Formats: sequence, C-alpha cells, structure tokens
Amino acid sequence: MGWTSSWEWTTPTVLRREYVKDIKPVYKVVGWTGSWLKLIDTRNDRPFVVDVMVRKFGHREYGYKDVASSSGPCDVSQAAANWLRRELAKRNMAPANDWEASWLLRCERMARRAKRMAELKPGTVLKVIEDFQCTDGSQYKVGDEFILEYVKRNKFHVRSKYGCRFRLSSWIFIERERYEDYPVAVVA
Repeated sequence: MGWTSSWEWTTPTVLRREYVKDIKPVYKVVGWTGSWLKLIDTRNDRPFVVDVMVRKFGHREYGYKDVASSSGPCDVSQAAANWLRRELAKRNMAPANDWEASWLLRCERMARRAKRMAELKPGTVLKVIEDFQCTDGSQYKVGDEFILEYVKRNKFHVRSKYGCRFRLSSWIFIERERYEDYPVAVVA
C-alpha cells in the first residue's frame, strides 16, 4: 500500500474530485466526512467508508493513500463509523469482515473514552490504579491521589499533594476494564 501522486492534482480538492470521478461507475458516492468518503457498492448494496489520506509531495503536487473500512484502517472517525453502523443496520447487514468489525469497535471505544474524559473537571481528585515510577526516581502506588488541573492531548496534567506537577497517561487513573466492549451486532 503505497502513495499515488500526480502533477495533475495541484490541490487536495482537485485530487478528491478526481478520486470520486474514478470510482463512480462501481460505487455510489454518498458524501465526505473529513477525510472519509462514504460509499455504497452498487453491485451488492453494501455500505463502506474509505479513508483517503492526502499528502503534499512537492510544489503543487499531491498524492493519496486510500484504506477501506474492510481493510482495517489505522485512523478512527466517529462520524464515519456512526454512518456505517446506521447504514448496515438499515440493510440488516453485519460488518463485512473482522477488520471492519474491529475498526467499528475502536471508534466506539474512542467515543466512550472521550466522553469519560469530558466528564472530568479541573480540581477532581484522581486515584492511581497502577503503580508507576517517574524519571526522577519518585514512586507512586495504587491509591495515591492527584488533583486534575486539565486534560490536553489525552494526557492528564495533575499535581500531587506536595504541589509537584506531572503530565501522566490517562490509563494510570482510568480503568480499562470499565469500558468493556459492546458486541458488534445488527438489529433486524
């Protein structure tokens, strides 16, 4: 899976238009959500999404790499996953394969985690659930308390009871098991 580029694609918009024009005979294009293209296969009426990653290669030359939801993309998109889940339910279809089911599950996990992170407010007392050691040699045990100052890029900025400030992973405070996965199922 490499990148495809051309001098004809002078902007990302031109590239995306050409991409859509090339796939239209076989697929019905529903629309875009960010870099995700929503499609329906006209041969079997199966919905799917494609992550069309765009990159600049040189002066006024762009390229793309496309990864379909059935291929297990690395990126997640809650909007694209919601659309795909809704369309699969309308047609009473299961995910195309394990890759697509896994991707839908990762998107769902991300949404649940983001919701939990949004619930936390500055000043919240967080308790450590995993022992950890800092690079300065200080050690912290399960049950130690920190005060949340803010969350940025999935890192908790906290201070200890002694006033030391830290930027720590959220997994030190939030149990992974609390967010058990929902089964991926389609309701008839």
